[in-house]
Amino acid sequence: MKRVMIAMMFFLTVVPARLALADDKNKDVIGSWKVEVNSAPYEYSKSTLTIAEKDGLLSGTVKFDTGNQIAVKTVTLVKDELTLELYVEYNYIKVKGKVAGNKITGTVNTPDGVMQLVATRK
Repeated sequence: MKRVMIAMMFFLTVVPARLALADDKNKDVIGSWKVEVNSAPYEYSKSTLTIAEKDGLLSGTVKFDTGNQIAVKTVTLVKDELTLELYVEYNYIKVKGKVAGNKITGTVNTPDGVMQLVATRK
């Protein structure tokens, strides 16, 4: 019985605290980011990435400066590594970046090759 009580106390205190820490970490990326991928075709080289959180899950949209807007299929943040998956003109695009304060630097993996990405918080 004592082991059951200890296990219950663990799950009632430690697990919610760890979940709260994960939610706090999400705050590092929530908001709008000005994105530049200089080697991408002109219409895709500049955009605004908006990341939101609902019920602990991240979601996002990309709005290119040309006006086209695309929903991001998945947004994950593990420590300071941000990963986005989306489709642009039916092409699968994977973005990996490192979050450091108000800046994200990383790569965009496209059918045309890997391109460098820089994003700054708006």
